[in-house]
Amino acid sequence: MADKLAKIHCALWLKVNKIPNFLVKSKWHSTNSVRNRYVLTNFFPVFRFTQDDHVWLIKLLYGLITTPNVDPLNLDKYGKMLISMTKKKYLLTSANLILDWKPLFKTLHKYEDSSDAARGMIKSQSGLKATLRSIVKFTRSFYSHESTQEMLDEWRPMMCPFDRAMVQSMKYLSLFLPTTSSIPAEKGWKLWFDEFMTLWSSFTNSPSWETELFTLYTRLAFHNTGRINWTPYVEQFFTKFMVAFCLPVTYGQSGVKIKFGLSESGSFPFISRWIVSALGGPEGQLVQKHLDKMLLAIGNVQF
Repeated sequence: MADKLAKIHCALWLKVNKIPNFLVKSKWHSTNSVRNRYVLTNFFPVFRFTQDDHVWLIKLLYGLITTPNVDPLNLDKYGKMLISMTKKKYLLTSANLILDWKPLFKTLHKYEDSSDAARGMIKSQSGLKATLRSIVKFTRSFYSHESTQEMLDEWRPMMCPFDRAMVQSMKYLSLFLPTTSSIPAEKGWKLWFDEFMTLWSSFTNSPSWETELFTLYTRLAFHNTGRINWTPYVEQFFTKFMVAFCLPVTYGQSGVKIKFGLSESGSFPFISRWIVSALGGPEGQLVQKHLDKMLLAIGNVQF
């Protein structure tokens, strides 16, 4: 059904825009080539389509992705086409397009954390999960203003630090929560900022969910440079950074170094991004002061 709709739409588009016959006879109007045709819009004005067509195609692909029981191969194909159409943020805003996050969460949960996936009963190609995560990354700016509260209502009951469900809930919160300035702060990050910060400061042993939480704060700082006052938390952040470096505090090689929390190597790009984003805000001088102290502290340490 989806292939037929796409072919009809592309055929009408080709007819209305008077595309040459040699292109019509080729396979540019097939579903597999919608993504290629979209890429050509940047180079050939004749291939450009309207904003309404853009929104229509995004809704079509999003509906296909969130439809139950779509085979993984087609799911990956639709996902890559959707990523191509949503990655350029300047073309569309939430005023032009609103997407529901719940169907996409169900699709991602099916392949990552469902009981069938845990038992190995769902087979898929290796890149499908990465594609689904990228879809969330490029579509979360189109969520409604009420989506933040809906996500908190969904995953807050799972946030028990002494249960393994905490890792799963923090993973989805870090992935789905919108942090762009298009959503008012009262309906966005202010609903969870203080609560999550209090939770994080209560655990000084670098819990396993720390990385996901810090990734969320890094994205928030990057999208709201100069809009958030980080002054009360700068010292806490740099203390966490120092712990992440796993500096040797014992003689020789007698110390046992265990990588956990922010000490994992994948966290260092996020640490750098948060520092750069915070330097651009009103607390920039305070951040620079702590950054200088941290560099002096680790400057003479031999790893």
